[in-house]
Amino acid sequence: LACVQDEKGNIYVFNTHSGEVQRKIDFGDLGDYEGVEIIKDDAWALKSSGTLFEVNNYWIEEEQILTKYNTVLSGKNDAEGLAYDPVSGNLLIACKGHPYFDEKKGKEFKAIYEFDLETKKVGLEPFLLIVMDTIKYYKNYNTMAQLGVELLAFFDSSKGDISFQPSGIAIHPHTGNIYVIASVGNLLMVFSRDGDILAMVKLKSKHHPQPEGICFSPDGTMFISNEDGGDDGTIMKFEIKN
Repeated sequence: LACVQDEKGNIYVFNTHSGEVQRKIDFGDLGDYEGVEIIKDDAWALKSSGTLFEVNNYWIEEEQILTKYNTVLSGKNDAEGLAYDPVSGNLLIACKGHPYFDEKKGKEFKAIYEFDLETKKVGLEPFLLIVMDTIKYYKNYNTMAQLGVELLAFFDSSKGDISFQPSGIAIHPHTGNIYVIASVGNLLMVFSRDGDILAMVKLKSKHHPQPEGICFSPDGTMFISNEDGGDDGTIMKFEIKN
């Protein structure tokens, strides 16, 4: 598995069999890195500002080529999740903050954008809009709980609705469905390609104190990485049962 250091431009290749880091790859300066994805021989890393870094031939130090892409996303969008979409052949970026590029109000949504790997640009329209009222409905918020969420959003309008804030995204290798996790809200959501909610799973804080990353192996095995304050982080493995 490839893991990114969230305060430094480092990619760590982690061996799930031995439980050890096989390799450390330096690619950037200090910053707020939130996602990493491997596409063939290239590594991609995402900053919360929406900036993307492409490391060609990441595995061979002498042949590495670093390219930086500034996108239309900014800090107010708070980009958190990065995934390769084999269906479209592009990258998907999940935003924790404001869903749009302009000042248009949008606290009732969270957005996922598409980065075209041919043009190296983010699409101007969201690939997927997540409707927060639908999340709250399925979470069975009562009136008081919903009022509390709205009050918190009022006090920190930059974050909008805090009942669900994406922190990781992955595409299932067999179905093409979109899996989104949230450290704020402790949820795993599954969406169809049309944006329909297929599943909602409440992640237990005992195992997922702060879920930040998600990915799949080619056979559909799912991995979720977790921060844990000052303690060691964890990676949880969910195997397919035949």
